[in-house]
Amino acid sequence: MRAILGQQVSVQAARQLLNTLVKQLGAPCGVAATLVEAPRFFPTAQAIAASELGFLKMPQARRDTLRRFSEHMLHDTEPDNIDRWQQLKGIGPWTCQYARMRGLGDPDIWLAGDAGIKNALQQTELALTAESGRPWRSYLTLQLWQSLAKPPLAD
Repeated sequence: MRAILGQQVSVQAARQLLNTLVKQLGAPCGVAATLVEAPRFFPTAQAIAASELGFLKMPQARRDTLRRFSEHMLHDTEPDNIDRWQQLKGIGPWTCQYARMRGLGDPDIWLAGDAGIKNALQQTELALTAESGRPWRSYLTLQLWQSLAKPPLAD
C-alpha cells in the first residue's frame, strides 16, 4: 500500500495519504478506541477494496490501483509474490522494487528512475553510481532520499 501511495509523490505526501487511509478506514485499537484521536489498525484489504477512497487526494487511477491491489491480496493464490503484482494495472517496476526494499528488507535495491534519487545524485559532490553502492544500494537510496530533506551545508 505504501508503495502505491508513494508513486510520483514526495515522501511527506505519501505519509499523509497513508495516515488519511488509516484514519478513514482503520479500526480503532483496543481500550484507546474511546479517545477522539484513537490509534487505529491499518485497514483490512476488505475495507480498502470496498471503499471508493474518495477521501484520498490523488488521481482516480491510483485509487483504482489500491482497490485492485486489495482484491489481489484477498483472492490471488500467491498474494505475496511481488513478481505477480506487475500484472495489476497501475503497478510497475518502481512499486515492486520499493516493496522489495521496504517490505522485504532487500539490501540491494536501486531505484534508478526515482526522481528523488536523480535530484540527490545531482546535488552531491560524491561520484556515486548504482555500481558503487553494491551490495547495499537500498541503504544508499535511503541516504540519498534523506539528503534531500536536509539543507545543504554552507561553504
